[in-house]
Amino acid sequence: MPDRMLITGGTGLLGTDLTQFFSSGYKVCSTGSRDLDIRDYDQLGRFFEDIQPAYVLHAAAIADVDRCEIDQKEAMAVNALGAENVARVCRESGAVMVYYSTDYVFNGEDDTPYTENDKTDPVNFYGRSKLEGEQRVMEVLDNVVVLRIAWLFGRGEKCFIARLIERGVRQIGAGKTGGGGEEIVVISDQIGTPTYTRDIARQTEALLRGRMSGLFHCTSEGETSRQGVAEIIFERLNMKVELTVRRRDEFQWRAPRPAYTVLENAGLNECNMNLMPDFRTAINRYLEDRSDNNNIRV
Repeated sequence: MPDRMLITGGTGLLGTDLTQFFSSGYKVCSTGSRDLDIRDYDQLGRFFEDIQPAYVLHAAAIADVDRCEIDQKEAMAVNALGAENVARVCRESGAVMVYYSTDYVFNGEDDTPYTENDKTDPVNFYGRSKLEGEQRVMEVLDNVVVLRIAWLFGRGEKCFIARLIERGVRQIGAGKTGGGGEEIVVISDQIGTPTYTRDIARQTEALLRGRMSGLFHCTSEGETSRQGVAEIIFERLNMKVELTVRRRDEFQWRAPRPAYTVLENAGLNECNMNLMPDFRTAINRYLEDRSDNNNIRV
């Protein structure tokens, strides 16, 4: 009988690939917010009693940065209190928990990659709520894995790479019919590391099999800007598009974005467990996966 696993946030970008990846080796129960309200501790307890998971991958979160800034009470209820509720039920049941956090726990003022030992200082409420979630689950649990991840792309809900491709297709299509085409705006001064959700799933499995616990950075290797991602994508797909380059301060965001949030997988390297590829390799594999599924039509 395979081990039972609960995946929260299973309908989201990360959760979709976690569910697909782990379903081959575990008995997976994947939930969305309509199935399970992590803010409700009693409901969580009853849910755990029913499915009795050995592992819990906690990917449920409010990840919309501007929404978190506008509704801070809700962001804290889901990203921090909800995570603590999951951790408390895991402690009572003996389940091993993985909590997925974010690069936005850092202020982005440095120009070298952040390690797990660097000081956190989020500049927006999303980062603050996720950092609070980290702290709460690690206070409750000893056997918890906290993974800081960043700039996700995957085969679930539309990610930023998928949106770039769609805009490129529309711009090219409009050009063929004599139209002006859709403007593709990219940011030149926000630096990070695009990371494929399937690679996070592989790394999660390795940590679970190794019975590891603690805080780890888990992103692809290397760094680039949002503009750099777009240029790589369109060159790889041989799509001739026109990009409109902007700086962060030209956007009217409700929440500020840190400039530089490249993470160094120092903890994974110390354990000799780093499976994360270069971001270019990850992007190429994602595009091949999309092509195999006939999701790219130019």
